[in-house]
Amino acid sequence: TVESGDVIIRNSIFSDNSTAVELLNAAATVENNRFIRNNVGLSLDVKDPSTDTFSASPVIKSNIFEANPYGLKINRLAAKVSLNTGNTFIGDNKLTGIKVENNAGGSVDGTYIYWGDNSGPTLPEDQKNGTGGVKLEDTEHVVTYEPWATLADSFTVTPSVGSGQGSISPSADQKAGYGEQIQFSLAPANGYHLKSVAGTCGGTLDAGSNTFTTDGVTSDCTVVANFGKDTYILDVSYLGRGKITGDGIDCPGDCTEEYNYGTAVVLLARGNTGYGFNNWTNCDNPSGNNCTITIDKDKICTAVFTKGDASGDGKVDLADAIIILKLLAGMPVTAQEINYLDINNDKKAGLPEALIILEKISGR
Repeated sequence: TVESGDVIIRNSIFSDNSTAVELLNAAATVENNRFIRNNVGLSLDVKDPSTDTFSASPVIKSNIFEANPYGLKINRLAAKVSLNTGNTFIGDNKLTGIKVENNAGGSVDGTYIYWGDNSGPTLPEDQKNGTGGVKLEDTEHVVTYEPWATLADSFTVTPSVGSGQGSISPSADQKAGYGEQIQFSLAPANGYHLKSVAGTCGGTLDAGSNTFTTDGVTSDCTVVANFGKDTYILDVSYLGRGKITGDGIDCPGDCTEEYNYGTAVVLLARGNTGYGFNNWTNCDNPSGNNCTITIDKDKICTAVFTKGDASGDGKVDLADAIIILKLLAGMPVTAQEINYLDINNDKKAGLPEALIILEKISGR
């Protein structure tokens, strides 16, 4: 109960009261509240009905009156009460949306939004939605109905996935009453992340829980979840002297690349002159001097090149063993072949290199 002005009642929910809010000739501000299942949602009254009249000018704006026998009840009105903009009377205010009784020469005007089973006088066809919403007890009372907005029984909120892979739950169309908020859970698929939430409902995203809550619904609207692929880094390196190429890789030079989750990257390793490809380390699927890596996290892969490719076929193999055996047998070989066969870098090629090459060929 408010008995004087300069009181603000805002952003509250009043439910299941005899009289939720009572202004006793008080010029208070009542704004953006919801009155649900009260006998009287908002009452404008006086202390002594036998002598007093309601002469204050309260601000009554953007409230929702729902399922109250009386949404707004006014007694002994002697002034003009403006309902300003956007007061909404919905959902079976069973007796009347607005009731003015014992009028003392006052009037009510403003912009109203009515919906549902509000009892009262029949209104012109261009102003009513179902039954009326205003009950007058005398002819001096004036109510302005302009403009008039008609609300549907409920509104449809349509969820969907716009791009990428993931889910939105609930995934079926949701029904929302006027001003109701709907919450959705957003789940990226493996290898994806939530990129954005679009649509026409507006709302707030809790990034910590991937939960999206719409603004208060006032019309049919949409919620669209967009998912993007996760990306990871592949870092390629080498030992010895050689070159590694692949999609986006040209190493040395460009040895690092970013890929989408699930990408299969094929690398090719080739030794420099005199060097042969030996092996891969940290390769998902090696096949000779090829390596296939599936991107599911940040990865590092290394190609190993060894000196000893005197034959120039890109690998240290039997052809190189034959050349060094020719050398050991005293048969002529070139100085370049000797240089390439100097695996242990002692500036000569001989039995130690032959043993290294033969062990490699045998797989030891």
